[in-house]
Amino acid sequence: MEPIVSIENASFRFAGPARPARGFKDVSFSLFPGEFLSVIGPSGAGKSTLLRAIAGVIQETKGRIVRNFKKPAMVFQGHGIFPWQTVLENAAFGLAMEAVPARERERRAREKLNEVGLSGLEERYPNELSGGQRQRVAVARALAVEPDLLLMDEPLASLDSLTAASLKKDVLELWKRYHMAVVLVSHLIPDAVELSDRIVIFKSDGSVQKITPVELPRPRDARSQEFFTEVDALTKALSMP
Repeated sequence: MEPIVSIENASFRFAGPARPARGFKDVSFSLFPGEFLSVIGPSGAGKSTLLRAIAGVIQETKGRIVRNFKKPAMVFQGHGIFPWQTVLENAAFGLAMEAVPARERERRAREKLNEVGLSGLEERYPNELSGGQRQRVAVARALAVEPDLLLMDEPLASLDSLTAASLKKDVLELWKRYHMAVVLVSHLIPDAVELSDRIVIFKSDGSVQKITPVELPRPRDARSQEFFTEVDALTKALSMP
């Protein structure tokens, strides 16, 4: 199977004295169609920068990233939806940028809003929604463009535990339904274990410490001894210099 993304000794270095010298360095791994991969590591290690490089928003300064996907979409930690647009308009934004006809983009936006549990809220504005609902709008907007690669930058970090658990369940169901590849950046090890096929562990210097498969059967029981053992092993790996 051909990888959807191949990263080959890639590095990114910020320009200018006011920025960190390096975003990530000498990173190598491949992502395959339909795979759920998480990237974890210390704050400032370049995880989010790597996500943007995969998307092509920034260009690697060394090595190369081979992008075989057709259409990426991204979900941000701060949701990134527009406060002056309704829920429906936000969900349809990517389709509008693709010049999809109005009737079709409304149909697809409503469909995705229904899939993330927001049916009936289409005419509300973001300030009328909870934090979890705003993040669901962001997920619906990403899915509406029918991506083959979904990039998620700590989408659960600002949510309470109950809301995050509900959104995780929905993300897993949508991933299975659409068979898209997913890259999740997270600092929450249990989330990475619960969701991922493989986990990339970054060191503080922006390099990869190790890549480990998660071989627990799905659906995963986050209260099982096997789950806690996996989390403990990753926690120890992250604490290594």
